[in-house]
Amino acid sequence: MFKVMTDDPATPDARPWRKRHPVISRTLLYGLGLGLAAVLFVLFTDRKADDEQTRLEALQAELDGLGLVLATDPTGDAVLGHLDTKFSEVGLPVRTQGRALRWRAMAWRRKASVAKTEERRSAAHAKVEQALAACEALELPPAERVALQLEWAEARLEREDVAGAKAALPAPGDLSDVPTALLFTLLRSRIVHVEEGKAAGAALVLRALDRLEAPLDDEQKAYAGGRTWSA
Repeated sequence: MFKVMTDDPATPDARPWRKRHPVISRTLLYGLGLGLAAVLFVLFTDRKADDEQTRLEALQAELDGLGLVLATDPTGDAVLGHLDTKFSEVGLPVRTQGRALRWRAMAWRRKASVAKTEERRSAAHAKVEQALAACEALELPPAERVALQLEWAEARLEREDVAGAKAALPAPGDLSDVPTALLFTLLRSRIVHVEEGKAAGAALVLRALDRLEAPLDDEQKAYAGGRTWSA
């Protein structure tokens, strides 16, 4: 027997929906595919950003722990080696770059302090200046720049360059917190000690302490000399 085909609209179309409406189905599938790709891209990007932030926080923690390394490093070589290995890459955040350079300067100050000859001492001092100048060239936040200037002044005092130390000190108007102001006063008193005598240097510190208003704000902190200071 022969089966008669009919175009009677009353006859149900047994084909799947996607074959009955191919254009609409392709459009929907394409849109769903794009949406899924976008979601996966966002998730991947967020995960990558989280991983990078975790890595940078770990690097910062390593920097903060270099004080323990330097305490047992008589020549500064261990700190310099660590900095060369972990902090020489391009693209680190400015704050991390700046602190790494300041640590490099502290390590070279250690090398200068144990140098056996004047030639080696001078070479180490030159490395200190080089590292701090590189740090100064960065677009540092104000607090980091003031801390850099304090460390630079101290480094110059160590080699008895009083004029250089005075030139490196930050302007008093740039001191925005109590710890930084006290560190500034201590350095200034050392300069006065050299220029005017021990009594004048001590008097400067006492006057600064008398001007402090109690109670001190213990939330104020400053990072200088490889450590965090609080009021």
